[in-house]
Amino acid sequence: MTKNRVRSSIVLVILGVGLYSLITWKWNVAAAAWLAPIFLVRHFRTERRWVTTLPAALLLWVASYANKSGAWGMDAWMEVAAFGIAAVPMIAALYVDRFTSRRLPSFPATLVFPCTYVVLDYAVSFLPFGTVFSPGPSQFYLEPLIQIASLTGVWGIVFIVLWAAPVINGWWENGWRVDPVRAPLAGYAFCLAAVLLVGGLRLVFTRPEVPTVRVAGVAVAHARNYWEDLIDIGTPESDALALTGEMQALTDELFAESETAVDDGANVIFWSEANAFVLPDQRDAFMQRAAAFARQHQVYFMPAYQILRYGDTSGFNGLALFTPEGDLAYEYEKTLSWYATTSDGVIHSLQTPYGRIGAVICFDLDFPAHIRQAARQGVDIMLVPAFDTYQTRVYHTERGEGADYA
Repeated sequence: MTKNRVRSSIVLVILGVGLYSLITWKWNVAAAAWLAPIFLVRHFRTERRWVTTLPAALLLWVASYANKSGAWGMDAWMEVAAFGIAAVPMIAALYVDRFTSRRLPSFPATLVFPCTYVVLDYAVSFLPFGTVFSPGPSQFYLEPLIQIASLTGVWGIVFIVLWAAPVINGWWENGWRVDPVRAPLAGYAFCLAAVLLVGGLRLVFTRPEVPTVRVAGVAVAHARNYWEDLIDIGTPESDALALTGEMQALTDELFAESETAVDDGANVIFWSEANAFVLPDQRDAFMQRAAAFARQHQVYFMPAYQILRYGDTSGFNGLALFTPEGDLAYEYEKTLSWYATTSDGVIHSLQTPYGRIGAVICFDLDFPAHIRQAARQGVDIMLVPAFDTYQTRVYHTERGEGADYA
């Protein structure tokens, strides 16, 4: 291999892997999702022997780890395994593309890379991680593009973004001459333009004509990590009782903040995930207080809470929706969780003057098969109490607002 080829290979790897590290959790750059595959496909295609691409594959694993490590509170060995799985769709798609790009006609050859990635990304969604590794939400602010999620889920976004890489590489390989790659260039340009045009029209013509409603999310900082300090050690009754005053003060502050939201004109109020911690014998009193709050202030009120269970490493991580009349419309327990759950997996919703209100909790939103219930019910407003780490808060919020089930 000549020095120029070595330099070119190194530059491609640096650009491809470096940009790949900027996709998803801790750093989530929209342009990186388009650019990284271009350089990676180029590198994997131009290496004469497939074994010389192995360092790049390993570096993709490292880049995935760098982007996500420390963001989810996993043990070190779990991070290495999980974030390696996150890199598998990209690595596999690059190798499949390498072995087929010169064996297929130019247009079909461009479809191999995005199709392989989407199939594997879809398969990963059935693992306990759901869709948290998918790059689709990186395009959250490109609103016309993400409208395709209403038909295809997050994978339509992924396909359109990744399809650009083999199309551009085919053009690159032909010295940037248009004639040899006219069909793939025209095909991709037409599909991208159609998606953006239809998405833009959807934004213009399907804007709701009903009056908007003011929704308030309430969150109060915890004095400690109750999961680590209490639940993870089995929720000893003596330890929980010792924190009674502290947890009651937390609940009082949540209700006080909710009153502030009422004063600011909120018609719907909900709390963040497990923001209130409640002792088992205080559950009924807590629910009665929540019902009275909704009735007194004439609001739809959704507290989110953790009902402790002595001698247990889980507890009831749930929410409840109360009507302005103080009636309990429904109660829901988090279904997809790292902790044991007794949830029946049923998503509930309620018709209100502001539309149909549904709710799930945090990680539930990462599983399209679960959230599809909300679409079948015609939910208009989806409330999602969540507890995100600092590193994942933006990416995870953007998933819920547009990527999985727009």
